[in-house]
Amino acid sequence: MSEDLKRLQVEQATAIDLLKQTLINFKKLPKTSVTLSRSTGRLSDLRETWSKIQELHNKICLLVTEEEKKTLSYFVKEEFYAAEDVYHDAADHLRETISKFAIPELPTIHNNTETSIRDTTHGVSLQLPRIPLPKFIGDHLDWENFRNTFEALVATNDALTNTQKFHYLKSSVTGDAATLISNLKISDANYESAWQLLLDEYDDKQTLIHAHIHSFVNLPSMKTENVNELRKLRDIVSASLAALKNLERPVDQWDDLLVYLISQKLSQRTRNEWNLKRTASASKFPSYKDSTSS
Repeated sequence: MSEDLKRLQVEQATAIDLLKQTLINFKKLPKTSVTLSRSTGRLSDLRETWSKIQELHNKICLLVTEEEKKTLSYFVKEEFYAAEDVYHDAADHLRETISKFAIPELPTIHNNTETSIRDTTHGVSLQLPRIPLPKFIGDHLDWENFRNTFEALVATNDALTNTQKFHYLKSSVTGDAATLISNLKISDANYESAWQLLLDEYDDKQTLIHAHIHSFVNLPSMKTENVNELRKLRDIVSASLAALKNLERPVDQWDDLLVYLISQKLSQRTRNEWNLKRTASASKFPSYKDSTSS
C-alpha cells in the first residue's frame, strides 16, 4: 500500500468519525441551546464534512487497485456507503429541527405570520394560499423572475432576520447558483455577501439580453400541424419579447425581422396557409400605383 493511500485513509477515517459525532453532539444539547442559528450552522458544517468525505473517497478510488479493493477494510466494510447513511440521517434530523422553528410564512402582511386579506365589504377575513418561492438553478432566462419574487417576498421583508433570509435563499437555489454560495455558512453576516454574489453573477443586463435573444432565435420548429405546438411557439415568443421589452430593447421596431424568424419555425403546411391568408388580405387593398393611375 502506498504512503499516499495510507494518508488518505487516515484522513477519511477522521472525517467519518467527525460526521458520526455531529448528530450525537447535537442531541446532547439542552433544549434551550437548540436555536435556529445553531441548527442551521450544524447542518452547514455537516454538509461540508460530507463534501470532504466524498472528495477523499474519489482520491482513494483513484489510487487503489482492484485487488486492493478486495482486501482493504475500507472497501470490504463499505465504510463510505455507511457514512452516506449517517449523513442522510443527520441531515434529515437537522432539517426537521429547523422546520419546527416559528419562521414567518411568506409573504407576511402587516407583520402577521398568516397570509390573509380582509373583505372590507363583509368584514370577513379570507385565508390565502402560501406563495412558494421559485427555484433558481443558474439559468439566466429564469433570473429576473427569481430575483423579483425573492426580493418581494424575502429580501425586503423586515419581519425576517438576515439568518432567516439566508435560509430561504439557500433553500431556493440549486445547481450552479447553489455552488456559487455553498462556501458561505448561514448567518446574519453572510446573507448580504451571498445575495451580492448572485447579483454579480447573474444580474448583468447585456448577458440577459443575449440569453433571451438566443432563446428566441433558437425557437423549436413545428414538426406537425398541431395546436399544442403552435401554442407553445406563441408562448415562447411572447415570453422572450416581454423580457426583452423589460430590458428596454426596441422590440416594437423589429417587426419584419420577427415575422421572418417566427414564420421559419412554422410547419410547411401552416406556413403555406399563413402566406395564402396574408396574400389574400393584401389583395383587398389597391397599391399606391393602382390608385394614382385610376
